[in-house]
Amino acid sequence: VWENLSKKLNRTPYNIYKHWEGVIRPSILMFENGMENVDFRPILIDYFVENGIKFRSEIKWSEIMKDERFSGVTTAFFLQKKYYDLVRSVKKANPGIKDIEVTSEALQSYLARKKTRPVKRVNAKLLEDYVKIKNAL
Repeated sequence: VWENLSKKLNRTPYNIYKHWEGVIRPSILMFENGMENVDFRPILIDYFVENGIKFRSEIKWSEIMKDERFSGVTTAFFLQKKYYDLVRSVKKANPGIKDIEVTSEALQSYLARKKTRPVKRVNAKLLEDYVKIKNAL
């Protein structure tokens, strides 16, 4: 499938797969589960803290995906991207912070201090098209 699409879209199969797993599939899964406006960052970091996962090297994404908060609702690739974006934000907000200091607790503290804003539904057109296709079947 990825090879065929890559020829039609003039993209590498890996980039098409990454976009599917990181954007399209999680958007559809979250929409189908009524969670398209949920910020998964605090849920993910709370999971890490609850399960004693302190550092990135301890993360087992396949295990995390078994948890009911994530299973069938999103993808591991989507959560990984959210996690790494959060780490980058913490490092940007704290210049000079050492990697060893970027723990789950530090991420949780950052999210607690950060002004929360509603999650924007950036894939509205994608979801509109999805609904049209689904209803046509």
